[in-house]
Amino acid sequence: MQELIDLGDARVLWETEVAESEKVLKQLDEAISSVEENINTPVQDLGDFKPLYETPKNPDYIKIEVAAKEAEELEKLANSLNNIFILPNDITLSYAECGSENAFYNPSLKKITICYELMEKIATTFYEVTETEEEYIEGVTGAVTFVLYHELGHALVDAYSLPI
Repeated sequence: MQELIDLGDARVLWETEVAESEKVLKQLDEAISSVEENINTPVQDLGDFKPLYETPKNPDYIKIEVAAKEAEELEKLANSLNNIFILPNDITLSYAECGSENAFYNPSLKKITICYELMEKIATTFYEVTETEEEYIEGVTGAVTFVLYHELGHALVDAYSLPI
């Protein structure tokens, strides 16, 4: 596999993604706070978002894992989400090698998985179509953030037994 970004650039990418996620989470927190003001019954928080980096077997994905761990990407996201959501159970946020370009929520395991293969595909795609490093980082960050929040939606529908 061709080197797409060095470890320093990967760290910048993850930090940008976390910063963007924190903006969205702040907006969600403000919306939830306004709803909570109208709730008279206290709600018990029985769960948390828990980060998990599954070590890939494919050496091509090691730099993704290392950069994400060093940036504490999942820890920061879990902390932000835990400050916003009252959960009935734990939900794991994981990066893992899956064997395909995918992301999914497993309701049996209460686990969101973003596959290293998908992250690599996103990075490769934006590497081929962007002209500047800034466009590349913005594109990759936006795409991964979108996927993560999409899967978060599935997890919250399951956690709160929302009718869909």
